[in-house]
Amino acid sequence: MFLSQDKSGGISSPASDFGWKSGIRLATYYTLLLGGLMGAIFFVAYHAIASTAKSAELKMVRNHALEYRAWYLSGELEKLERRMSEQFVQEGDVLFVRIKGLDFDYVNFNSQETTMPPVAAIHDLDPETNGADVALGRRNWAIASIPLGPEGFTIQAGKNSRSLDGALSDFRKVFLLTAIPGCLLSVLGGTFLTYRTLSPIRRLIQVMERILESGELGGRAVPERGRNELNALVDLFNRLLGRNEKLIQGMRDSLDYVAHDLRTPVSRLRMTSGRALEEERNEEQLREALADCVEESGYIEELLTILMNVAEAKAGAMKLSRERFRVRSLLEDVVELYEFVGEEKGIRIKVSCPEELFVEGDRTRLAQAMANLVDNAIKYSDSNSAIEVLGKEDDGHVLIEVRDGGIGISGKDLPHVWKRLYRADPSRMRAGMGLGLSLVKAIVEAHGGTVSVKSETGKGSVFAIRIPLN
Repeated sequence: MFLSQDKSGGISSPASDFGWKSGIRLATYYTLLLGGLMGAIFFVAYHAIASTAKSAELKMVRNHALEYRAWYLSGELEKLERRMSEQFVQEGDVLFVRIKGLDFDYVNFNSQETTMPPVAAIHDLDPETNGADVALGRRNWAIASIPLGPEGFTIQAGKNSRSLDGALSDFRKVFLLTAIPGCLLSVLGGTFLTYRTLSPIRRLIQVMERILESGELGGRAVPERGRNELNALVDLFNRLLGRNEKLIQGMRDSLDYVAHDLRTPVSRLRMTSGRALEEERNEEQLREALADCVEESGYIEELLTILMNVAEAKAGAMKLSRERFRVRSLLEDVVELYEFVGEEKGIRIKVSCPEELFVEGDRTRLAQAMANLVDNAIKYSDSNSAIEVLGKEDDGHVLIEVRDGGIGISGKDLPHVWKRLYRADPSRMRAGMGLGLSLVKAIVEAHGGTVSVKSETGKGSVFAIRIPLN
């Protein structure tokens, strides 16, 4: 998304123009399409109506020719002339009858309209002419020819197309009078409706403008009310923005934690190296200094690894190699790893879990989380005590609990134990980084689960994790 600069040097918002211009453009495209469809419909309808009307006129003229033949064969030509003058037709319509023989060519009109064709033009007609569009004078005529009784005689009847042409002209006018305003209304209405429809996009643009100007990622676009397909785009944008916000916040937090927690080991590393270089020392003292440097380097490396794992999990970017495995097998492997450490303090670790309890997840990551919980339980438990690791199914979830009888956690510290680098006062006297529980929480949440803790000072703690079965 780019912001354009106006002539005064200010920043003009793309959202201010977005919608109207797009609405006019889209409405124009659809109006052109609509106009093309209307034109095609008009073309088909016009020619269908014209063809039907001309066929009807030709049929009517043929009926007139049959009637005229009957009058003529009755031997009453004067009655035929009277009949033609009395015949009802629409205003402006003209009928003629022609009787053509070897040396005889009789023509008579029912009206003396100025639009009548020259009699000579009728005399020049082929006696066998039949058609709805025969050009005579300034108009087309419908002409029907049928044979008379005497050999070589033909009777022709014709009617001009004035009424038909007028009707088709009115049809064209009606089409134009409805199509042109309809297209204009289509452009105006389409522009307005498109502008309304694109309002979620304008909100997205406005949110992005504010983010670019302020650098704050907390803004969100508000979806349109009702059912709108663009609301899905707004929702995806908000989710993407939320994920980016978490990623950036995780980076900031990680940098803060690294700067905070690396200061001490880096200072110790520098002091140890400085003392080894400044004074005259024997080989054993130099080896001790190098050993201290290696130990501090390992601590720093471990700290960075844990911080990165926690940041990945918090941002939803932790890669999980999911597989289905037996929960009891995982718990037994972790307990076996810490069994020797517990025996040194006289602590017994017991596992209780059904054999047929399975879960789908990253076995290595979950083992890492369980190892941190068991390690914490051993670290803060009294000698000659017991630790219980329990696993069971609970309402569509796998519930794993680590129970110890250690020093417990005070009520004021309990809400903060899952925070990174947080260490309660009694735990500050024991080795640790303050990242173990935050890593546990991050791994469990990456699996879609939750963590909880119950504790009482002097009576021990119960750490629990819940992970969906599927």
